[in-house]
Amino acid sequence: MYPRFCYISRMINVPAKPLLTAKSPPSGSEWIHELKYDGYRMRAYKVGKCVYLISREGLDWSKKFPAIVKELSSIKESFFVDGEIVVFDREGKPDFESLQANARSGKADAHFMVFDLLKLRRRSFLSTPLLQRKNHLKQFLSECNLKRVKYVEHFDGDDGEALLKLASKYNLEGIVSKKVDSFYDSVRNNKWLKIKLRSRAKAFISGVKVDSDGKIEHAIVALDGRVIARAEFGLSSEVRKKLYRRIPRNNSSQKNGEVILFRELVTAEISFLEITKSGMLREAAVISVEG
Repeated sequence: MYPRFCYISRMINVPAKPLLTAKSPPSGSEWIHELKYDGYRMRAYKVGKCVYLISREGLDWSKKFPAIVKELSSIKESFFVDGEIVVFDREGKPDFESLQANARSGKADAHFMVFDLLKLRRRSFLSTPLLQRKNHLKQFLSECNLKRVKYVEHFDGDDGEALLKLASKYNLEGIVSKKVDSFYDSVRNNKWLKIKLRSRAKAFISGVKVDSDGKIEHAIVALDGRVIARAEFGLSSEVRKKLYRRIPRNNSSQKNGEVILFRELVTAEISFLEITKSGMLREAAVISVEG
């Protein structure tokens, strides 16, 4: 049977607009900024009476978030929008760990934070400048009176640093900066930028995982005798060289894709997005290693 999500992906035929990573937000009247919600990037598409939630990879996730689908189904018009599915904690902060845990069962108390409009009724907005798209989107959602589906407000171009400080104060993921005249396309360029807030800490690397060719896949990060991360990011050529030197000679695991433990712990500086409730570092990256 031809998978339903493949049919939907072919029907909409518009890849999710990608983001580049930047270290700091740009400024100027040609930019706007939005808070970056820590959740699942998702696009919603309504055709006829059917609503589909499409992941960034083109998968149909509609059954994972039935409450959002039900609310979107109440809209009479056909539409195609882009946003982020988020679960908020009691303090109103995005809780990605809770989102992950409950999405599998379809019982997540989630919200759909919508930031872009691709199509409405029979009109395509793909080649419409961003600020105009957002104005149409805000008007459209304000008329729908939805509880779980919310419009993502934006801030002017010179407010990027202030918004980033606000995100840091409340331990949010970061912000997204966008050119006001940008179109919605599948090109990865400097018109949509994400600026993530990351923490840093000293920890130890106790070993590495290598693939069948002996290349390092990730570093095993430990602290106080327990594994706290498997760092796949930040493995520069310099970091890899230093870690390779720590691999015991004549280690058979280097050729069969197993974990290789070092004889001594390696001190390292690690960056990460957050500490989960289980004490693991999320999206850990190796900044530097000693030796």
